[in-house]
Amino acid sequence: MTPRAQRRVSNEVKKNPRVTAKDLKKSLELANISVQESTICKTLNNKGVHDRTPRRKPLLSNKNIAECLNFVKEHLDTPQQYWENVLWSDETKIELFGRNKQNFIWRKKGTAYQHQNIIPTVKYVEGNIRIWACFAASGPGHLAIIEWKMNSQVY
Repeated sequence: MTPRAQRRVSNEVKKNPRVTAKDLKKSLELANISVQESTICKTLNNKGVHDRTPRRKPLLSNKNIAECLNFVKEHLDTPQQYWENVLWSDETKIELFGRNKQNFIWRKKGTAYQHQNIIPTVKYVEGNIRIWACFAASGPGHLAIIEWKMNSQVY
């Protein structure tokens, strides 16, 4: 690939890390540059950019983020003995059939948790098994399968 084509591919990946090698090839063809997808991948790899599965993190509102930060600030100096009496819990979902569409992104090493490299997740889409579990300093608790939407009464 010419240096110009390499810059074009690098710029497109910076603008949109979720662009596919096939789309990059089409973009280069519009500029009358014919290159194989494997050459595009190798060029990006040589520049330290690799195709990776993006991390998934829960979609948090600004209110949730502020509340989490306040919680951390309030408990920064809480002694370890206090935490030995705390029970942590969470829910998750497992798809019954198949799995979420496999997506890839182009990113450099050490950038997995940057905003543009994350896929936000939203829980409780139909067609899933929902599971609730807990743990404490003494160890994990039991798993519970939730057959309905989790609310304060079910919790």
